[in-house]
Amino acid sequence: MPPPEKPRSLDRGAVTSQKQWELLGVRGLAATDESAEEFTGTLLIHPLGSAEPVEAVQIRVKRSILSELRSNLSRLLARSTRFTPPPR
Repeated sequence: MPPPEKPRSLDRGAVTSQKQWELLGVRGLAATDESAEEFTGTLLIHPLGSAEPVEAVQIRVKRSILSELRSNLSRLLARSTRFTPPPR
């Protein structure tokens, strides 16, 4: 019997050697109440450059991760030359 496979690390080399995915959307991201620390939803993904169908992956996300994403995406979009903030 072969030894169990070691878990892949999340270093840049391991990530680039894996299949690349295109994020198509996030559906139904919701919490049970306003003070929730965890949210559930579905990621819609598709293998980049492939004719394979879209996959729906159920996810759980902590509030701290959503906050980090908001900060990073806001900064990224602010530096983008095509992004225009919505009127307030």
